[in-house]
Amino acid sequence: MVLPRVMVLAVGSPGSGQGGSGSGLNAGSQSQGGVLVTLAVDQADAERVIQLTETGLPYLALLTPASQTGFDTGSQPLFQQ
Repeated sequence: MVLPRVMVLAVGSPGSGQGGSGSGLNAGSQSQGGVLVTLAVDQADAERVIQLTETGLPYLALLTPASQTGFDTGSQPLFQQ
């Protein structure tokens, strides 16, 4: 897990005019009917998401207030700090 909780500003199809508000980060996939997601993140988190999108396909999950998230401490870290 790269970012456990992030505010989503917009969701749209690439080229639909949605999702590109200019603030936040745009991460999407052109393959298999990709979706453009605009996230509200700081500079460090934006760099993590950019690296993730360049090295693989990011997965997103919708969480409820009762959802519990955590980091897998048994694996190799994705990003060195």
